[in-house]
Amino acid sequence: MFALLSSFVLGLVYWTTAALIDRQTVTAINTEMAGLQDIYERGGTASLVAAIENRVTGYQGYHHIYILAPREGPSVVGNLREWPTVPPDRNGWLHFSVEAESEGRRQVWPAQARIVHLSSGLWLMVGRDMTERTGFARIMEQSLAFALGAALILGVIGGIVMSRNLLSRIDQVNRTARTILEGDLSGRVPVSGSGDEFDRLALNLNSMLDRIQKLVSAMREVTDNIAHDLRSPLNRMRSRLEITLVGTPDPDEYRKSLEGALEDTDAILHTFNALLSIARIEGRNATETFEPVDLTDLAAGTVELYEPVAEERGQTLTFTPPDFGKAAVVNGDRHLLTQTAANLVDNAIKYTPEGGRIRVWVDPARDSVRLVVADSGPGIPEEFRGAVLNRFVRLEQSRHTAGTGLGLSLVAAVADLHGARLDLLDNAPGLRVDLVFPEKAVRAATEAEDGAS
Repeated sequence: MFALLSSFVLGLVYWTTAALIDRQTVTAINTEMAGLQDIYERGGTASLVAAIENRVTGYQGYHHIYILAPREGPSVVGNLREWPTVPPDRNGWLHFSVEAESEGRRQVWPAQARIVHLSSGLWLMVGRDMTERTGFARIMEQSLAFALGAALILGVIGGIVMSRNLLSRIDQVNRTARTILEGDLSGRVPVSGSGDEFDRLALNLNSMLDRIQKLVSAMREVTDNIAHDLRSPLNRMRSRLEITLVGTPDPDEYRKSLEGALEDTDAILHTFNALLSIARIEGRNATETFEPVDLTDLAAGTVELYEPVAEERGQTLTFTPPDFGKAAVVNGDRHLLTQTAANLVDNAIKYTPEGGRIRVWVDPARDSVRLVVADSGPGIPEEFRGAVLNRFVRLEQSRHTAGTGLGLSLVAAVADLHGARLDLLDNAPGLRVDLVFPEKAVRAATEAEDGAS
């Protein structure tokens, strides 16, 4: 393709240049012929003969061809001895060769001429030596052949280099794919650092593989944790039923056994319901249920709901509203945001010791709105703050404290759905959880309220 393109370009240059030279030659011959005819019309044959002799002996004789003669007979004047034997073309032009002695050697020159019949009965032919044009054509043809050969060689070399580079980059992707297929999810496509399309493809593939590895790891952890968390209530349920069946029939024992089984069943259902909720939230991609939600009212209602629980545990639960006149409205799902606030407050109450303090407040800034829940409990070490957002992750490995380890996972899923940022910070002492809604959530709520009004 490179050679064909080069051939087309060079051929076009050759054709246009040759056509230009041909037009210049035709113009020169026509101009000379018109000049001689004008001399003949004004001065007759004698003036024409004198003009041709001057031209033959002058500088024009080196490039122009003249002959004035009867159609059958010797020439009267000119630098050509006899008429050309070739017939004219349909446009009246003669293309012939001229033989002449030059420096003791006989040479043949190409020529182009035109013939007119004069009123005196003589014939006048004016032509031009086409040696330069032929030489130029020969040079152009040689250059064209050389350029085509060079283009073909360079095209083959360039094609080999480009194809080898292309195939090597594709092989890297294939090797990484084979590594993944063999079970090693840590394989990644190498990035050359050139920033080209292959690098962008590699970065996208690596991001996809990172996501896949994270999901697979999370799935494995979830499977292990489900097995661990559900094994205990199922074993307790089985033990109660076996003991009840083996012992003496007693309605009170049956009732206690069934009540314990119901508690264990409720715990299992609670775990599965939490998993389903997280899966539904993570699977949502539409926001048609979003509406303007006032976080101030939402947080105040949640605190009011959990105040009796905190008082029963000897804790202080307080809510601090934003400054007067500041709105804390975001665009979101009211039910999910209420569940998120409840999970955060419930976790704070669960892990804060007796006499501890739990504070909830809403902070509307210029470009964001943040919902904050801070407690004075043991907190979460910095190295575990990213891990506790995964499902079933609990810092208490013995798992004696009530709970499933899904509360913060659900909060993280709701934050992702709303485009919010979830920050776990040190409250010194205790944990501070910041749910930060971006400017676009605030702006969308404002636009929705304006549209409704």
